[in-house]
Amino acid sequence: LQNQFALFECKGIISASILNIDLKQKDSKQINVQDLLLFNELYQELKKRIDESTRLHVEFWKELRSETQTYSRIRGMASDIFRSRRRIVFINNAIEQISANNIKVLKLYGDYMEGVIQNQFHAKMLFNRATTATNMSMVSRYLFLDESYKYGPNSDSALALISGNFDNMGTVLEFNEHLTTH
Repeated sequence: LQNQFALFECKGIISASILNIDLKQKDSKQINVQDLLLFNELYQELKKRIDESTRLHVEFWKELRSETQTYSRIRGMASDIFRSRRRIVFINNAIEQISANNIKVLKLYGDYMEGVIQNQFHAKMLFNRATTATNMSMVSRYLFLDESYKYGPNSDSALALISGNFDNMGTVLEFNEHLTTH
């Protein structure tokens, strides 16, 4: 019973902090296209770095299991893994500055923490945040049908930045992930 109460209390604290972050981010109802494009760029970089880190971990464990392992190679691989992990943390922190409760990022980073880093506690926290953000997003869509839910980082809208300058009128400058997947 005490564990259930503690879990209930933790869920309440997490929900309140997510609401506070969302309210701070929703101070202006305007959509910042530059932030959306920066978010997309960082998200693509995060996916790339997670793939690289996963590959490094697999190579590291293969080397440990081989019969002809060398200390210098293992040490070099461990150093590469450490640098890769630091980059991933840095990119994830940069993404959280733009959108702290992006569901795709929370799930991606949670999968990385659970499957590669083997940090079940941190992964569970990320998955809980993703679930809470999903629930809050569904509730908010019914209560506030504003532009941020159509075009924000948790939406599935395609977005393109097209030049309006005279010298390169109509040139596509940037686009988000949804234009490349559809």
